[in-house]
This record gives sequence, structure tokens and C-alpha cells, in this order.
Amino acid sequence: MLEYEIDYCPSREEWRSFLEEHDRGNLQQSFEFGEIYETLGSNIKIVRVLLKEHERPVGLVQGYYDRGSIMGGTLYVEGHHGTGPVVTDGQDKEQVFRRLVLALENYAVKHRVPEGLSFTSLKWRMCCKA
Repeated sequence: MLEYEIDYCPSREEWRSFLEEHDRGNLQQSFEFGEIYETLGSNIKIVRVLLKEHERPVGLVQGYYDRGSIMGGTLYVEGHHGTGPVVTDGQDKEQVFRRLVLALENYAVKHRVPEGLSFTSLKWRMCCKA
């Protein structure tokens, strides 16, 4: 089983560099999209997870939730204009994908987001980097 490092505070440069290598583009997983979402309200919290294998990024996912919600809200991962998570294409891509989702679920538990994780794509699929 491969060991992965989870980075919950990735740098803008590292995030953008990984996405720029992805040939399909992914607006709603971009760092800038997260920053715009944060301006929608003071209670909006962006959650970014960058997964690394031997210090090399192999996948990422970005979500958000409303900290001001009376029940704590739901952690959403947008997917209408490019789905997330975004992972490198390789034989372990399903494992990377599952690890990213698990990292988000763990974040939701730790930060008391009671409704957990919700993906909002009409047709949810993983984006793979060639």
C-alpha cells in the first residue's frame, strides 16, 4: 500500500502548477475559484486537500462549507464545470481518488460539519491527468 502525505494548506503555486499540468482544465477546482467563493460570505470556509506521494502532488480536491449554518452545513465539492477530485493518471488513480475523498470526510468530522460531504455534479466522475 502506498503512503500518501495529505496537505490541508497547499500553496497557491503548488496548487496551480498541478492543475496547469491537467489538460482538461478545472475551473471549480482552481485556487482562484475558492478565493472568489470566500468573498460570498464571511462564514464560507474553503477546504483544499493536496495529496502527495514522495513529495510529488498526485491529486487534489477543493470544497467549501458555510460555518455560519445553524447545523454546521455540508461540505460541498462543485463539479458542474470540471469535476473534482483531480488526480494523475496512473494505475493507482482510484486509490488516490479514494484517499482524497477520505481526507475530506475526515476534515468534515474533525471540524464538525455534521452533514458531511456532498458532490454536486450531475454526472460525477474523476478527472485524470494524462
